Amino acid sequence: MQEILIVEDDPKLREGLKILLEKKGYSPKIAEDGVKAINMIKKQKFDLVITDLVMPGADGMEVLRNVKKYSPLTKVIIITAFGTVDSAVRAMKMGASDYILKPFKVEEIRNKILRLLEETRIEEVFREKTGTGEAGKDVLKSLSNPIRRRIIEYLHAKGKARFTDIMNYLNIDEPAKLGFHLRVLKQAGLIAQDENRHYYISDTGKRAFMTMLSLEGNI
Repeated sequence: MQEILIVEDDPKLREGLKILLEKKGYSPKIAEDGVKAINMIKKQKFDLVITDLVMPGADGMEVLRNVKKYSPLTKVIIITAFGTVDSAVRAMKMGASDYILKPFKVEEIRNKILRLLEETRIEEVFREKTGTGEAGKDVLKSLSNPIRRRIIEYLHAKGKARFTDIMNYLNIDEPAKLGFHLRVLKQAGLIAQDENRHYYISDTGKRAFMTMLSLEGNI
């Protein structure tokens, strides 16, 4: 069962979120303020943290900072009022997965919560099957781009290919654009180059590609 932490100083909203998740079969833990939440985050790994932005003591930004310090892969949803939306955007740049504005519709936050929990589940399976550890999130993100996905598919079938071969296959007119995507894939460890500068899919890339197909039900 995935672990969820709700951080909210408003008792009605806190209880409402708790009931919402319990109806979906989860057993979320709750914290009435940011200070208590941070102490819990230091002791336990959570898959998802849902935190209000404005709270006495330690605010949602401080909660986010500690989540990313102690559990970088944990998803974070920031709850905020319209007047502090700029802070929510800043939180996204700091690593928050999403934010939601008050007042919100139940189905809106429910859908966001369930989507992030499913993403977490897939990422965990992906890391386990590919042996990519914490880098699995970056690998999965790299493969989510359709151009990079097609590059991997092409190299998986072709074996090795030159830059121009890939560019012609993808029908890309801008070398800089293709170069960017190839760099992302190289940095993620999914492709490499031989002594002749030919691109080929790495062992990690092969495992990642096959895992993606498996998760999508294509094999």
